[in-house]
Amino acid sequence: MTALQGFGLGLRPQHYDALLNGTPNVDWLEILSENYLVDGGRPLHMLDRIAERWPLAMHGVSMNIGGSDPLDRDYLAQLGQLARRVRPHLISDHLCWTRHDGIQLHDLLPLPQDDAVVRHVAARVRQVQDTLNTQLVLENVSSYLQFSGDTLDEAHFLSAIVDASGCGLLLDVNNVYVNAHNHGFDARAFLDALPVHAVRQIHLAGHAPDALGSGLLIDTHDAPVCDGVWSLYAHAVRRFGDVPTMIERDDHIPPLRDLLDELDIARAVAAGAGRMSAVLARRQAALHDWLRGGDAAIRMHVATPPQVPADAATRLRIYADGYRLRLIAVLSQDFPVLAQWLGTEHFTALAGDYLRDHPSTRPSVRHLGHAFADWLATQCDVDTGAVELAQFEWTQGEVFDAPDARAATLAEVAVLPVEAWPTLQLSFQPALRCLPLQTCVPALVIAHAAEHPLPESPDADPADWLLWRQDFDVHWRRLPADEASALRHMADGGTFGDLCAQLEAEHGTEAPLRAVGLLKRWIHDGLVTALQAAPQVHFEH
Repeated sequence: MTALQGFGLGLRPQHYDALLNGTPNVDWLEILSENYLVDGGRPLHMLDRIAERWPLAMHGVSMNIGGSDPLDRDYLAQLGQLARRVRPHLISDHLCWTRHDGIQLHDLLPLPQDDAVVRHVAARVRQVQDTLNTQLVLENVSSYLQFSGDTLDEAHFLSAIVDASGCGLLLDVNNVYVNAHNHGFDARAFLDALPVHAVRQIHLAGHAPDALGSGLLIDTHDAPVCDGVWSLYAHAVRRFGDVPTMIERDDHIPPLRDLLDELDIARAVAAGAGRMSAVLARRQAALHDWLRGGDAAIRMHVATPPQVPADAATRLRIYADGYRLRLIAVLSQDFPVLAQWLGTEHFTALAGDYLRDHPSTRPSVRHLGHAFADWLATQCDVDTGAVELAQFEWTQGEVFDAPDARAATLAEVAVLPVEAWPTLQLSFQPALRCLPLQTCVPALVIAHAAEHPLPESPDADPADWLLWRQDFDVHWRRLPADEASALRHMADGGTFGDLCAQLEAEHGTEAPLRAVGLLKRWIHDGLVTALQAAPQVHFEH
């Protein structure tokens, strides 16, 4: 992989069109790897177009490089597949842990800092580098607690891992600034202790004071870079030289032009200026239990420097609140109509209980709500309408992310020989779903999209609903009973001739015309990918 050069931005879906329809002054883009570990759909289509114009870096949040669980081989295989698709100039993740006992916590959690953890992390880095056949680059993370008994400060901990594994460093200057404040060390001395040769990339971002008044700084990535971080970045440039630098914004994302203006500030500043540790496993287990509502054994392991008057409980609360609220926010984004219909308080309570029963086990939060509808069906205070609304919204998401496939055309039907029609079979889009519903929950989705008040309950209206994706838009419509039966028949490998016979009971001699009409509509909607005649069976005499 060749080296990145210049100044880049984190790629966000809000900026797809502005990037592709203009000529922005950005040298490269960094993608959040987990956002593109999908089989198909608009994200991958847009990523392919982006990759044609800009060099890319892949940045992940789920590798769990410091975890005590085994490395997730399926996740690494997906990363490798994505890397082969976009040919990134750099692959990075965070020096932290994100998973314990099979549960994904979706936060960048801090590690104890001692020689045993260095050996543990370095061994895992070497495994990843062998699997991906490239150097892994690790980012220093922001943190709100340190562990009593640490024998290395953060800078020497990072340096030791570089020496032991051969990895590179992604230097997040904002995280250095935040940690220096939270833990009481000199940020410039921290930079001076890092190995110059290892720094491959620099992140710049914003932060905010803890809203509850603890005195801690929180790495929010939702605001412009502050003066203190710009000053620290200037020091980093003087020490590390011409390192590719990017602006990272994850919330309150402004128009692209605002981030490009901030990137120009970065240009101006740069121009001016072995064995797994038993302690590691125990402390990860204790913090994992705390995050998921368990006991407070972790408190005794948390250091509390006198420079910031925040006790162990306060520092732990930031992680615990962040874990719960972050995942509830994900569920509210996946089920926006349900969240509005139930109300914030009821939905939040249900989501919290669901997360207790179904903790995340996949690297990407896009899978978090996969069992939500089935779980709701087991709750005595949830009615059928809520369950079916959850099913409908989740199915929309499945359709949005389903693999891409070329749609057949009416021209292909026109050239079929007459003798092929009785044995004609169809293949359908992988983005096709047929959902039986007892209530008319799509009416709630329509009202939500139109910003109309939602009815108190959906009407009882048993029917099959068809959901599919055409281009990158998800569509749905109610299916007449004969069409629903016809779709199932053809999807199960049935022939067109048998379909005509099936329709004859209702449509009589008009059955072939009805069958042709259905086929034309399915092709018009892009549901069919291929038409082929079933092989004939020949008997020898």
